[in-house]
Amino acid sequence: MSWHVYSMSKPDGQFQWMRTLAELRAELDASGDSFTREVIDLECGAAKEQARAAGWSGEFHDEPRVFVVPNSDTMQFGLIWTQPDDKLTTFVASPQPLPWLD
Repeated sequence: MSWHVYSMSKPDGQFQWMRTLAELRAELDASGDSFTREVIDLECGAAKEQARAAGWSGEFHDEPRVFVVPNSDTMQFGLIWTQPDDKLTTFVASPQPLPWLD
């Protein structure tokens, strides 16, 4: 999966209503779905690499949250998190373009 990464100032809204990446991983572990867990881990690694190339420091202020994006034939996941800088820069990594974030 290729990733589209966007950065912005932290929005006024909060992300607590979205499940965390850690919660998703725990759910997959509890269900025994090791294949999906491996795919998630690989894709998260790729998303983080793209985010570093886009200016992410590599540190989390808020742990990554997971969101769902519909594709033409399946559902895909994206990630959103903030880094601990003076602006609380927020990074969004999506498998689909989100042009309104450009």
